[in-house]
Amino acid sequence: MHRTHHLLQQSLHHNPPLTRSPLAGSLSSPLSPSISLSLSPSPSLSLRRSFGWSSSSPFSSSSFLRMSASASASASASASASASASASASASASASVVEKYEILSQKLKALDSLKSISGLLEWDQHVMMPSGSGPARGEMKAALEGAVHEKGTAASLGDAIAAVESFGSDVLEKELDEWQRANVRDARRNFNKLVKIPQELAERAASLGAESAPLWAEARAKSDWSLFAPKVSEWIELRKKIANHIDPSALPYDVCMDDYERGLSSAFITKK
Repeated sequence: MHRTHHLLQQSLHHNPPLTRSPLAGSLSSPLSPSISLSLSPSPSLSLRRSFGWSSSSPFSSSSFLRMSASASASASASASASASASASASASASASVVEKYEILSQKLKALDSLKSISGLLEWDQHVMMPSGSGPARGEMKAALEGAVHEKGTAASLGDAIAAVESFGSDVLEKELDEWQRANVRDARRNFNKLVKIPQELAERAASLGAESAPLWAEARAKSDWSLFAPKVSEWIELRKKIANHIDPSALPYDVCMDDYERGLSSAFITKK
């Protein structure tokens, strides 16, 4: 204790108490050595030496540099983690788009399979089916068309289309190829159109086509239009009803033509 008191007196004799120095980081006092924040040479250095202080103090310049380096490393690690998270999110979005598209694709394939059966029945009617079987084949096609309509207007199909569309055009442009994007656009277009058509009208259109085919063949062979005329009149009225359900504001002819020449209109055809 005597030696410590002697050192304190000696230090105070050679190094008077500090006031705030323009070179020091803060006020340093021999009565409060623990709060010396000086980061530059000052009279308080002798006190730090006398009391055994070293550069390992949390307020020393070397400690400050270590803290700065640590903060810099932390910021770098944070930026790296952010970039990694962004890349991970992008990869996840890519995987999700492909996954959602595959779900939609499977539903569309199942729907197309049913439509292909309808096409096969029609081919068989024109090539293999014996005469007089038109009404029976009409019932088959009507039943099949009912199944096509149910599957083609199912809420699950609409949800599958919306799930892919929800990623936005930019993501779809990047993650799906041209054919896949076209499939999504056509799926939406066909779904929006089919949900507007009552199922009974869709079934009647299928059966009427099957019933009319043999009459058309007979009328051609006999050059007798009257054999086919009643079916033509019924077909025209039925197509008008369907067109009115799809778009009541458009000409029925334009609505029907859109199934074969997309975007074409009677106004364009008749334009001089």
